[in-house]
Amino acid sequence: MALFPRITEQRIQEAMDDGAFDNLPGEGRPLPRTWDGEGLDAITAFGNRLMKEAGVLPEEVQLRRDLAAARAARDAASDPDEKARLDARILELGLRHAVAKETRLRRRF
Repeated sequence: MALFPRITEQRIQEAMDDGAFDNLPGEGRPLPRTWDGEGLDAITAFGNRLMKEAGVLPEEVQLRRDLAAARAARDAASDPDEKARLDARILELGLRHAVAKETRLRRRF
């Protein structure tokens, strides 16, 4: 076994022996399959949380927000030209969001 995994295992065992993992919330229950309500695995959700704390959004999340805003603006618009412009924007954002989502899903495997 390599040195790093041995040190990691040793530190985990020491923490367990010291009771660091006792009485944690959710103790004895299985971990959730997804962590964010949107089907993201724990690693992706963790990365997203780190980016959020740093004030950075993943492209997929930003595109989803932009898409929701464009749809709301389109629903509120009364001018036919503005609605047509927003329809085109919604199509573009929808495509970009789908590509970003597909890219994320492919990276997991």
